[in-house]
Amino acid sequence: MTPRIEARDKVTFIGSLFVPPGTQGEILGVAFDLSVHKQMEKGQMIVAPQLPQLGPRYYMNSEAMAGLPFVSFHSESPADPCYDLQVTLDDGARLGDFIVPDSKRELFDQIHAACISLAGGGYARNPSEGIRMRDEALSTLVSLCPGMAELPVGIQIIIEAAEQGRIDLTNRTVKIQIAGPINTAYYSKVQNESGEFEDKLIVRSYEALATHSLLILARSILWAKALEKYGCNVVCSFDEPCFKYLDQERGGPRLRTALDTYELLWANPDYLPYSRMIHVCDVIVPEFLEYVDLLNWDVYKNAELAAGNEPALKAFILRGGRLVTGVVPTNPDDTRELIKQIGGDGQIKTLFKDNELRTAFVQACAARVEKVIKILTNEKLPPDSRMTLEEVMRGLMVSPQCGLGGMLGDVDAPEYSALVYDLIYQVAAVVGLI
Repeated sequence: MTPRIEARDKVTFIGSLFVPPGTQGEILGVAFDLSVHKQMEKGQMIVAPQLPQLGPRYYMNSEAMAGLPFVSFHSESPADPCYDLQVTLDDGARLGDFIVPDSKRELFDQIHAACISLAGGGYARNPSEGIRMRDEALSTLVSLCPGMAELPVGIQIIIEAAEQGRIDLTNRTVKIQIAGPINTAYYSKVQNESGEFEDKLIVRSYEALATHSLLILARSILWAKALEKYGCNVVCSFDEPCFKYLDQERGGPRLRTALDTYELLWANPDYLPYSRMIHVCDVIVPEFLEYVDLLNWDVYKNAELAAGNEPALKAFILRGGRLVTGVVPTNPDDTRELIKQIGGDGQIKTLFKDNELRTAFVQACAARVEKVIKILTNEKLPPDSRMTLEEVMRGLMVSPQCGLGGMLGDVDAPEYSALVYDLIYQVAAVVGLI
């Protein structure tokens, strides 16, 4: 594994960007200032923000699914993508296959064949042949589904700035993010045999899984290829490859399918135009670390996940992996509770005017990172699990807790997601990363 990111990249961001309501132009301007300009100044990883306030299609799952074949947006819940194809479910395992009507069968078969060709390129013995197969499959998919080529607004912002000469992306790292196939499968609505829409289809069986997952993969590759022509290194973060309840049934069909999905997607890193990143909230599945270059997890709430996973995390970091610890809270309730714990009044807006409180807030967040460092360097661990401080710090990064979208609509301090951009750099400085 050879992640194509720079040693200087020690800070990154996860999730949506929310700013106070205003005109679209103001929102895009703030997005550029915070997510691009600030990070260019600090020499850190540049992040293409998601901007949900521009409309329902810009929520995480909707952004990933918009433009894919057989996908529409349900009138009763426009932020949730839904499949026009009916799905039959095994109610016990919640596995399912698409039921494709005759009127859509030819198009579905063409798309499915292109997806399988896309996957096949990842297993080609000759790298150049694999890239050729990949690009031919992408071209076919775009011709069948023109909407797939649409770029998210966050990526458009960065490309526009590069073309106008406002930023130079040469040898910089740009992180994009997309809702992964397990996440989108969970949240997408599907039709049951009665024609009614259901949500929470956990994982689909092979034909549906391969087609759905590889369309998401194709989308991520198209996004990365649009950026790499500007000379930057791209990191693509897939959200939630495995939920906690899947991990609890170790060896069960849904976890096995989740693992098979990422083997299908990412078995050959040289085939991809980006480094591979996953974000998880509350579970680390060691097997997933075989397929990723960066692991981000919600350390603010779940620092203890490092305990018990020391051997896997050590092997991951020593082979060049980056451990991205999510430590600045972005959930309103968590943020208020931390403010109370450090002696504040529990009001988020207090952080904007009380410098001492903000310093204590940063120290409390940094303590979560330090807890992970302490676990991984514990002298009581056996040698094959214990790391040196230098080894940990070489692979360590920091990020917000889970996603700035958690602050959406919070009346107490909607500007908090902008403040997080400053807080996370302060945490990185306290920990000794920058």
